[in-house]
Amino acid sequence: PQKKRYRNKDNPAVNLINRVIARKGLNRRDQYSTYRYEKYDKTQFALSNLTEEFKNRKYLRKFKFIFNNTDTTKIPGKEILTLYMKETLSDVYSVKEPSAQQEVIKASKMVTFEGYLNSQGMTEYLKYMYQDIDIYKNDIMFLTNIFLSPIASTAPSFYRFFIQDTVMVDTTRCFKMLFAPRNKSDMLFQGFLYITADSSYAVKKIEISVPAEINLNWAKEVKVKQEFSNINGQGWMLTDDFIGIDFGL
Repeated sequence: PQKKRYRNKDNPAVNLINRVIARKGLNRRDQYSTYRYEKYDKTQFALSNLTEEFKNRKYLRKFKFIFNNTDTTKIPGKEILTLYMKETLSDVYSVKEPSAQQEVIKASKMVTFEGYLNSQGMTEYLKYMYQDIDIYKNDIMFLTNIFLSPIASTAPSFYRFFIQDTVMVDTTRCFKMLFAPRNKSDMLFQGFLYITADSSYAVKKIEISVPAEINLNWAKEVKVKQEFSNINGQGWMLTDDFIGIDFGL
C-alpha cells in the first residue's frame, strides 16, 4: 500500500498515548504517601563471543576450569561466561513528604573469580552504570545519558506511535503499541508499550531498546523489560525489572 504521511492529528495511537500521559499522576507509585516492598536484585557480568584463541591465552591457563561452566541459553547463539554475580534481598521503605527512601539489606551474596576481577571495583562500576529506569519521569538517566520517556508530556512531538494489536498480558487485556523516534539520532528509545484497555490507561508492560544509530558508551545492544501489577486493586507498582546490555569495544 501507498505509504501514508504520519500525523498526530486524528491519530488513534496519539489519542491513546495522550490518555496515558493524562493519567500518569494516578498510575505512578510516587502518588502514594507511603509504601513498602521486598526487593530481590540480581546483577550479573559475563563475557560473550568466547573464541578458542581467547580461551587459550597464557594468562587464563590457571582459570581453565571456568570454561566448563559457560551458558548458551542467556543470549541465543552466543556462548557466555559469567565472571561476577551478586544477589541481594532487601526491604525498601518510601515516604512522600518529606521525600525519603531507605533500603534495608536482609541478605547478600557475591560470587566472582578472585584474582581475575576486582569485585569491589566491579560493584562500584555497575552501580555507576546502572540507573533505575522510571518511565513515568519525563527524563530518564540511562548509561550516563538523558533519554526522553515514551510517555513524557512532550513524547508525541518526538516519537511516532502505532497501535498494533489487542493482547492479553497475564490476565489483563492490553493495547500493544509500537513507539519509535522521529529522528533516530536523538536520545530516544524504541520498543513496545502494553497499555491496559480500561479507563486507567496504565502501562502494564514495556519493552525498550536503543536505536543502532546512537553511539552509547560501547553498548552494542540494549534490552529493558518492565512489568507492572495492580496491587490489591489500589494502584500500579513495578514488579519485574530486567536490564540487559551487550558491551563491545
